[in-house]
Amino acid sequence: MATRYNRSTTTAVAADDTFEDASTADQTGAEIASAYEGEAGIKGAKQTITLGVADLTSASAFTYRAVLPACTITKLWSVIDGALATGDATLTASISGTPITTGVITVTQAASAPGDVDSATPTAANVATAGQVLEIVVGGTNTAPARADVTVEIEI
Repeated sequence: MATRYNRSTTTAVAADDTFEDASTADQTGAEIASAYEGEAGIKGAKQTITLGVADLTSASAFTYRAVLPACTITKLWSVIDGALATGDATLTASISGTPITTGVITVTQAASAPGDVDSATPTAANVATAGQVLEIVVGGTNTAPARADVTVEIEI
């Protein structure tokens, strides 16, 4: 669990009417960053992005997209809202058209039910620069009208 630090700012007014932020006046940038370790935007912080996938049928072949900050994608999960039929569904992740190595979630049809969670752990081609696009493409042979939420863990 990340620790959240709240900081209040005190402004000091010098005799010559210049302003100084008294809470950081004697701190270096590295010291300030270390005080906020674990905060969003600080290197090493983990965040999640969730995309709603409206159709897991093989006929859909939909692509779902989100713009990424500079980050490394470390984990992908899906959770479905209904049972699949005929065959499995796949959710293939890529960054601006480049497939993420081991970035495919396979949602197995056999014994599938609402709430089933599946995952993938990327091993390469999982680093994005700010502004690149995460793409999730639906594939497989499922014919049931199920949907899924895909949660992507990123490390800033």
